[in-house]
Amino acid sequence: MKKITITLFVFVFLLSLFFLTKEDNQSEKSALMQSDKIEKKDQSLTLQGEKNRYGYTDISSDVLASAFKNKDFTLINVHIPYEGEIPNTDEFVPYNEIVKNKNLLPKDKNKPIVVYCRSGAMSAKAARELVLLGYKNVYNLKKGMIEWQSKGYNLIVKN
Repeated sequence: MKKITITLFVFVFLLSLFFLTKEDNQSEKSALMQSDKIEKKDQSLTLQGEKNRYGYTDISSDVLASAFKNKDFTLINVHIPYEGEIPNTDEFVPYNEIVKNKNLLPKDKNKPIVVYCRSGAMSAKAARELVLLGYKNVYNLKKGMIEWQSKGYNLIVKN
């Protein structure tokens, strides 16, 4: 009887250790996931999406519009010829002259950059070029000013 009691006690003890360890691991995983989310959030507060095979992220007009609440990125119009601009555009760099105009780009290659054009084609080329230059957080307004305006967002057109 004494052997059974000791065996049962050891079994219960080991079982409780197993569950305690499992809970600690879950808490640790949860804490790590939370800190990872915070870290990613700090890098780019409001721009979200998955990088594509070229190394940049396509975003929608709605994502860009919400990002203006806490603007922490450089917004670059790459469309030629000029056909308008999104308010708060920081720079105008032709899509095919990105390398030639490196002086207009952020010095910090980790700073988020959003590029856009009329339809998204020129800005996709510019985004690829920025990635090749070593920029880590490059975003392309996928459907450009056409979608931006169709969603009801303001577009500035200077004559």
